[in-house]
Amino acid sequence: LLGKKTLTTEDLAAQLHAARDLPSDVLRDLLQKGSPDPATVIRPGSPQAWCKVLSPSDPNQVMRDLLTRLAKRIVLAGPTADSMEAAALWDHVFATAMVAEHLAETYRFGRPLLAYATGLYHDIGHLVVLWTLLKSTQEGRIPSPRLCSHLTETLHEEAGLRVARTWGFPAAMAQVIGNHHSDIDADDRYAGLRAILQLAEQAVMRCGHGDIERPMAKPLLECPAALYLRLNAGNAERVLGPVPSLALTATL
Repeated sequence: LLGKKTLTTEDLAAQLHAARDLPSDVLRDLLQKGSPDPATVIRPGSPQAWCKVLSPSDPNQVMRDLLTRLAKRIVLAGPTADSMEAAALWDHVFATAMVAEHLAETYRFGRPLLAYATGLYHDIGHLVVLWTLLKSTQEGRIPSPRLCSHLTETLHEEAGLRVARTWGFPAAMAQVIGNHHSDIDADDRYAGLRAILQLAEQAVMRCGHGDIERPMAKPLLECPAALYLRLNAGNAERVLGPVPSLALTATL
């Protein structure tokens, strides 16, 4: 669905009907809007029935909520170590996703939902590398925080790319996840999405959602993504003005 430029209720209904493994709490929220009794949830039996359930809502908003709920489950259920707390990682990716969506709308990227999803999953590789480290060490022996931090930073892009491809993410999303710290090449067909993600991530880091990487520890307007997107002192307030409030919303 993220590969579509225009998402319809019929598209979403067909996919939800085919998705037999939706977590029960996510399904309940879709059908009962937070009903505390899972027993009251009756799954629609056809795409047409799903359409009736979804029809009052904007399919893009429903898809956005689904992406958020599923990503949060994955991040918060992942392994943790002293070098990376799951809750802090969730704050970082959630804030990045919201700012990436805002930037996509501001720069008329065309698919803000794709930018939002890329923000949610751009650091999924951190969890993969950390899980592998914990599984591959001797029982009861936890890798040092320094080793965990070093390996997750150096390998998380490749790990994220593999996950994105395995899960069938759109090519643009997979490639940007796999190279989101790389230099921006104007000839790259995904340069726009990569620049949006990089600028979003750097902006939210400056609002306290993550540590600023040493190579990027420079004024925001001097970062490669800002230069690519032609961000300057004249338009920075218009483009970046909503970022602090979006970052605060992610924390709340």
